[in-house]
Amino acid sequence: MLECLILGDSIAVGVGQARPECVTRAIIGITSARFLLTPLPARMAGTIIISLGANDTEASVTGENVRTLRASMSAPRVYWLLAAGSSAVRDAVRQVAASFRDRVIDIAPLVGSDGIHPDKVGYGHLADLTRSGGRLERDGGRSAYRAFPPPNVVYRSASPVSGTLRAPSEIRIWNGPNNPAGR
Repeated sequence: MLECLILGDSIAVGVGQARPECVTRAIIGITSARFLLTPLPARMAGTIIISLGANDTEASVTGENVRTLRASMSAPRVYWLLAAGSSAVRDAVRQVAASFRDRVIDIAPLVGSDGIHPDKVGYGHLADLTRSGGRLERDGGRSAYRAFPPPNVVYRSASPVSGTLRAPSEIRIWNGPNNPAGR
């Protein structure tokens, strides 16, 4: 199983450059429909980062396509990079992410002068967020993605073997012996 897999469009290309430890399968300008035809190096990973929809024009098709892709993938951590652009496409991606209890990172605040792609600093920020579970020390521990459901709400696990899990009241990431508290 891969530790990290990045999938998608030009935004995924940029994140892949910022996270060279990940396997990246991304094509500049690709639509979600075309991406479904792309052979993938794996369908399971420790972390999956997906950026699709920025090049789509029809939200209903985007929703179907990203749902099909996500249903074929398995990972304990899945991040959707929500591209700036069509609000209907953004909503379609959000709905799919919510149905799988995945994390969503809105990249709109990070876009550069073209209004679509983050700059080098923005890509670095996205790389840090997806490495640290969505929390950064430098932003005061604020979450960059939507919160999990309230504690004690049962949700569907990404792993078909493990069944259901209870939503955590707090997410802690172990970052080695020098940071045992996970902050």
